[in-house]
Amino acid sequence: MPLGLKPLGVGIDVLSWKRTQRFLASHSFLLIDRLLAPSEQTLLKNAADPVPVFARLFTAKEAVMKALGGSWADVGRFQQITISLEGKNRFTMEAPSCKDIKAEGSFFETPSGIGARLVLYGTGET
Repeated sequence: MPLGLKPLGVGIDVLSWKRTQRFLASHSFLLIDRLLAPSEQTLLKNAADPVPVFARLFTAKEAVMKALGGSWADVGRFQQITISLEGKNRFTMEAPSCKDIKAEGSFFETPSGIGARLVLYGTGET
């Protein structure tokens, strides 16, 4: 836990590889612009295999939204969250509405997919 901060929220999300493949195939990347920040879109477009990249980005964003008490249906807010992948198993997040919040995020694999877990830390002051 970051020094001087307390836990503010926890979020966990899991997504199957097959569901990710179906989503990408059926939406032909049309929703990508609405779901991903520009840097994430670039990462996805440059990926040799977009399925694991999209699955990691999406589960990380879902974990953030759950920790914040929201949902991906709030697309504007969802896109404002920027996920930075740090190797295969860690990520960080940035969001304009969360400047004073620190996050610790990690990925875990399941037999059929990927999951993300995140703990948000802050002073608890509003």
